[in-house]
Amino acid sequence: MKHILVVLCLQLSSSLFAQLSGLTTDRNTFNSGDVLVKQQVEFKDPGAAGRNIIWDFSFLTPVNEHYKVRYLNRTQKDTSQFIVNEHQTSYRYLLKLDTLWLHEFNNRTTTMLFSKPEAQLKFPFHYGDTLISQFEGEGKYCETVDVKAKGQTTVTIDATGKLITPSLQVLDNVFRVHRQRNYSEIGIDSARMKLDTYSWYVAGVRYPVFETYISTVMIADSIFEDFKTSFYYAENSIDSLFTSAGSTPVIEHIFTEATLLPNPVSNELIISYKLTRPAQIWFTIHNNGGMLIRQTPPQMMPMGFNECTIPMSSVNTGSYMLYIHVDNLVMQRVILKL
Repeated sequence: MKHILVVLCLQLSSSLFAQLSGLTTDRNTFNSGDVLVKQQVEFKDPGAAGRNIIWDFSFLTPVNEHYKVRYLNRTQKDTSQFIVNEHQTSYRYLLKLDTLWLHEFNNRTTTMLFSKPEAQLKFPFHYGDTLISQFEGEGKYCETVDVKAKGQTTVTIDATGKLITPSLQVLDNVFRVHRQRNYSEIGIDSARMKLDTYSWYVAGVRYPVFETYISTVMIADSIFEDFKTSFYYAENSIDSLFTSAGSTPVIEHIFTEATLLPNPVSNELIISYKLTRPAQIWFTIHNNGGMLIRQTPPQMMPMGFNECTIPMSSVNTGSYMLYIHVDNLVMQRVILKL
């Protein structure tokens, strides 16, 4: 009987682990109308694959300003096709059955239409799963020069663990999607290229919270890195993306009946709230540029009604974002300072 119980526990643990460390249609397909804030930061090495890894992204050096990523349906009637606008480039994706495909992209200089689209993700997709596709496309550079792209893409969830954010928030149930795109033909010359993309997801969050790109070029017998960079999704764009099986964010089932008084605030902001279970709580306040100006220490708070007071008398007049941290979940509210 003990052996049977051990086997059942292991099976349950394995099933729960798979659910937490994977992508699903309900939780991770694109959602029309979503807008994320993304910032290029100093390159962070992706590190090794495997389980129980800790990724420390607490110290990130910004490289460029924030920019927005917008998700839209191609038409109101066709909810299977998405347009993603990112950094002056527009990408068109198609969700067909259980797979998300990249069909084309264009920007000011380049257009590319794939006759063989590239498989981006599959749903469900769990730790250790692999997705392989052949892609092929043709396009134009500066509207005059013909360009082409051909190769193979391999996608896998290759790592799980915890991630420490710049605000020292520890995110549990993090898993990493590794996409390796090997070009057998690219551009207008005979160069071959490999693009490795690493995307860190948190269970319950629709989009990645961090990304790293490494481009390697191969010409004849020479191999060298073309570029490498990383991107961080600002927490004020992540907070509303923690989702339950329905449309209500998980955090709103835990952190309830909140009041921010007074708002506008002059001297002290009093945050009153009710927890439906014990949770670690802390608050951060950022200005419109994303700079942290106030932070309360994380505290384990009991179930029921609680209160926190944040001094605001020395803060300049204006609007600010209040981030409410509940364990590994975040939500945002706007506050005004008189």
